[in-house]
Order: sequence, then C-alpha cells, then structure tokens
Amino acid sequence: MAPNPERRRHSRTKSFSGQRDLTIICQPGAGRSMMAARLLDFSEDGMGVEVESPLEEGSLVEIVDDIQRAGGRQPLRAELTLRRVLEANDLPQVSPG
Repeated sequence: MAPNPERRRHSRTKSFSGQRDLTIICQPGAGRSMMAARLLDFSEDGMGVEVESPLEEGSLVEIVDDIQRAGGRQPLRAELTLRRVLEANDLPQVSPG
C-alpha cells in the first residue's frame, strides 16, 4: 500500500456554497501578480485552491478575501508558502463537511 502524502493535523472541510473566488497575490522574486482562486477545501492548517495558472512549490503567496464558514463570512488575510502543488486530476477526494 502506498504511503499517504497527507500531513495535515486537522481534517479538511469542503468549501461552503456561496463561497466567492479568493484573491491570491503571487510574489515571485521581483514582481507581484494577482489571480482568482476557487476554494476547494480548508482546515486549521491550510487550504486547497484551484487556479488557472500554474504555481510553483515554495512560492510565497498572499490570500486576501472573505471565507464562507458555518457561522458566516470571515475575513481572511494570510501569507503562505505553497507546500504542495498538484494537477487537478491528482487532487485527493474530500468527504462533505
């Protein structure tokens, strides 16, 4: 049996209906660029998003927007380092939250 590549300490929750696209600001070296990202899932440790343009592992990104949670919309502003980048057909399946 293949080892599980997941290293999350907290379970993931699928994004809630009504979730708008998030804004991601990429900071590759000398420049900054913005793109929209569809939230797939989230946990206390991180999140899964889908973007149109490829991103590289180790890239620094900033996410600025609101996230739909069980209690309503909550502001989200986070600077993150991409730990894992997958092609869409390699994404793990997430159970409904």
